[in-house]
Amino acid sequence: MSKLRLSLYVFLGFLIIFLTILAFGNVKSILYAIGMDFPTKIAVNKIYLVNLNNVDRSFIEEVSNSIKSYLNVETEIINDGLDIIDAYNSNRSQFNADKILDNLKEIKHSENERVIAIIPNDSYSEGLNFIFSSPDLKNGNIIISVYRLRFSSGKIIYFLDWDDPLLLDRTLKTLYRSLGFTMGFGNSKDRKCIMAFSNSLIELDNKGMNFCDKTKYLQRLGMLKNNPNENLQPLSYVGERVKECKSILNVDEKESCYLKLVPKLYNISMCSLAGKWEWHCKLEIAVNTKNITICNNFSESQEKESCYFHYASEVNDFKVCKQAGNQTQIDNCIWMANINRKDLSICYTIKTKNIADWCFLRAVYLPEHEKICDDVENFDDRELCYSNLASKINNSEICGKIPTETERDLCYESVGTKIKDVSLCQKIINQVVKDRCLIAQGNLN
Repeated sequence: MSKLRLSLYVFLGFLIIFLTILAFGNVKSILYAIGMDFPTKIAVNKIYLVNLNNVDRSFIEEVSNSIKSYLNVETEIINDGLDIIDAYNSNRSQFNADKILDNLKEIKHSENERVIAIIPNDSYSEGLNFIFSSPDLKNGNIIISVYRLRFSSGKIIYFLDWDDPLLLDRTLKTLYRSLGFTMGFGNSKDRKCIMAFSNSLIELDNKGMNFCDKTKYLQRLGMLKNNPNENLQPLSYVGERVKECKSILNVDEKESCYLKLVPKLYNISMCSLAGKWEWHCKLEIAVNTKNITICNNFSESQEKESCYFHYASEVNDFKVCKQAGNQTQIDNCIWMANINRKDLSICYTIKTKNIADWCFLRAVYLPEHEKICDDVENFDDRELCYSNLASKINNSEICGKIPTETERDLCYESVGTKIKDVSLCQKIINQVVKDRCLIAQGNLN
């Protein structure tokens, strides 16, 4: 190969790179497009949502609530009054997203904050006919155009309503993907992941709300609230199912339908659709997103307590019970959260005696705890504890600890019948109970 030809090839190579940079903006954009990552080490802790051109306020609030349910970030909705008229291209009847991003630079923020503008109008970027979103990788600003996200994906084209769960789903997926780009994430080849490129609304609807291989990184930054191992179902599917609830005539069935589906959207404001089950809907979201602040907002004391003990049980953190209210409410939260675990050590932390007794009674079903009944203060509860424990572990000696004759007889009968031991029937004082014990074993003459 001649030096001239080699030089020509080198020149053409640099020319191609130069033209590509002009098309994409910078080298990093190109590398993102092919899936390379340059993850930042700085966690995002606050997102400013800018309402441009009068996006429906309730929709912006739903986006804000959903972000806080999924990510450990603060959100703030601002109407900054940005003048974006200069970004409007009358020849295309579209807004230029690049010019809007330039205008967003006026909103000052730190490197661990993001400014995300949501616009209802159709938008484009240089070299693209339209955009769903456009991130500024240098400044961390993002513009989301919901105009085409509101299109239906079927044969009949219509605009989705602002309160349609499918619109919220699409917006969040688009927002999270752009947020990922500003944090140094590249495209994902897995079509189910949030960082995957979507060629159509159908592809957008079918992908999940999961960061997949980027999840552990976000978890290390402390940004994720959801279980990183949870394979989140595409919310668009759930959104479509929610629509079906509207057509149900029976009120109870309709509310049950909403209760089953709305928590999967992680949208607190939609829980009102579940009617009398609204509190349970919010409780599920609190537990599933591990967001204890949701429990704080319950107005009814009983519902708040229920939220706390379910949360404590699910996340295995009994410290949250301290927020449940007075000492009785705190202790009630602890023992209710301990019901399934039956952890004896938890019972000793309960200060309210009758609640501690019930905690011990629940723990009695663990065979290794033979002496826990001695710690039950209430007389009747202590006898019940001895009786239950003796029957559970088939130990008649425990029956001898019961001072009341009637309860002691019943204990001997229960254990004797279970282990087929006639000698235990002979220890029974009450003749009727003794005969019944012997008959059960076929030994009554």
